[in-house]
Amino acid sequence: MSEYQYYEFKTDAHVIAQTLRIRTGLPTLTLADGVQQQLKLLVSRRLGLVADRVRITARIQDLLTMISPVLEKTLNLRSRGALRLLAQWQTPAGLRRAGEARILAYLRQHGVRAAKALTAKVLTAARTQTVAVAGEATAAGILAQMAIDLEAINDRITAIEETIAVVVAEHELWEIVTSLPGIGTTLAAEFLAHAGTCPVSPR
Repeated sequence: MSEYQYYEFKTDAHVIAQTLRIRTGLPTLTLADGVQQQLKLLVSRRLGLVADRVRITARIQDLLTMISPVLEKTLNLRSRGALRLLAQWQTPAGLRRAGEARILAYLRQHGVRAAKALTAKVLTAARTQTVAVAGEATAAGILAQMAIDLEAINDRITAIEETIAVVVAEHELWEIVTSLPGIGTTLAAEFLAHAGTCPVSPR
């Protein structure tokens, strides 16, 4: 946990504690009911997917750095466009051979936003590296598959977050928890998923 994350965690905990001290009439939370059990399962699954995303992203960055440091610096792996691009072209030479028109058409076909700007950026980067490195072809094949895997994981995270939003809204304390400053749907779901183990009695 970074210093910033630790500070944010302490801040959230303080806000929750203050709210529980000041507000009266809050119901006592008991062991997991149906909604809470659903949240536990969904939150656990989401955390697992996020861990997979972090791991695969780091591996893609390592492989990109080996093949082309300029592409690694140019591509934002949180962007769907970057992953779509890597699924098709992974090396500077491959991008140069494809050319602007082909890359742009491919990105637009897949609904990538700002496709023209991304095309220009990657081609500019690709033109600065004309030397192929050892093992490039093998690394490129792995990169393509990992980009596809990361896209799929991102889609799964989006889908499970949509499900979490529906389920968490069914919890009796949904409005109270989300009224706390800085607590959105995901953090509220994590809190409510585990709140049953921390009974809170009305003051």
